[in-house]
Amino acid sequence: MSRSLAMEWGHYGIRVNSLSPGYIRTAMTDQLLAEKPELERTWMAGALLGRLGSVEDFKAPAVYLLADGSSFMTGSDLRVDGGHCASA
Repeated sequence: MSRSLAMEWGHYGIRVNSLSPGYIRTAMTDQLLAEKPELERTWMAGALLGRLGSVEDFKAPAVYLLADGSSFMTGSDLRVDGGHCASA
């Protein structure tokens, strides 16, 4: 979707990028893992950095996408997944 929108809107000077998270520890996922502890083992199987992500892990990447440093970036997906996609 980001690539398609980047193609449609680029000539208007609008950049379109996406931020793709991996498994993130939040209040909602903590509750889910308490109910189904076997899920954490499944999630951790692809966690190359050995942990689930935290909300804090997305601040700097989000700021980067909003900042001038990414002004020549469009149609891209920034993966912040602890290496999960690399392990698949």
